Amino acid sequence: ATHADIDDEGQTVHTPGIHTTALDKETASKSLVYSETTVVSDTVYYEGLIKGKTYRVEGILMDKETGEALLDESGNQITGSTMFEAESSEGNVVVEFVVNTTLLIGKKIVVFEDVYYENRLLCTHADITDEEQTVGVPEASTMAHTKDGKKTVAPSPSVVIIDTISYKNLTPGKLYRAEATLFKNDGTQLYTDNGPLVSVVEFTPTAADGTVDVRISFNGSNFKSGDVVVVFEKIYDVATSDEKASGVQTDDVLIAKHEDISDNDQSIAFKVPATGEISARYTNIGISLVVSVFVGAFVYILLRKRYE
Repeated sequence: ATHADIDDEGQTVHTPGIHTTALDKETASKSLVYSETTVVSDTVYYEGLIKGKTYRVEGILMDKETGEALLDESGNQITGSTMFEAESSEGNVVVEFVVNTTLLIGKKIVVFEDVYYENRLLCTHADITDEEQTVGVPEASTMAHTKDGKKTVAPSPSVVIIDTISYKNLTPGKLYRAEATLFKNDGTQLYTDNGPLVSVVEFTPTAADGTVDVRISFNGSNFKSGDVVVVFEKIYDVATSDEKASGVQTDDVLIAKHEDISDNDQSIAFKVPATGEISARYTNIGISLVVSVFVGAFVYILLRKRYE
């Protein structure tokens, strides 16, 4: 006798398998928000399970650089798990992990997942190089300088500082906003007539790592030699109108900041030019004017003789 029914579950051997996609829950991107309670959402796609059976997914966060389990501030592994009933042989289930990203600046995090049935391991997805399993904690560092690349500036009513932000682990194609605020090195924030002095630039990175410049203009005429200002930077993931409409992301969220009042790279010092420097400058200008007048007169005489 023969029994050959391609649709007969009793004749079917299931080979379970999974793959996963890890994202930040709040932004649905590969860049985690800056928070003590950031949620990593890992969607586990499964196949080869039996409809109606109950399974358990267990996951753990890994440090991509070391290949070791990521630890929280108490030295514990960061894990997540969920029970689910398979609605069909193929489907997906979400596992969430809570992590303090303020302590993990610049880290790459990889999610490893296991699927169990009645405490028996069925399948594993643990590839430290898999980008789909990977999320990053953004990092920002800055270098403040003048338009000509110097770290000192003379007091004037129109001081311009360029703050070059170097960033890591952003999501290419996402819209971000960099905000620069200015402080004295004693911690006093600078204000204009309209409120805190803030300069803003929006940008869309083409790669996860890169740089963006923020231009800061202000009245620096009241500063004196030796005064120092420090630039503080924050980067926000901007919720676009399409993201708000679809519910993917409802608000702008902070993803990185660099605020160190003692950081020389973030600092600009005021320097009043010495008298000799000023004299030399005007002497050079005077010489240039004299030469220009002399050359002009000489050309005029030559042209006049030519036409006489």
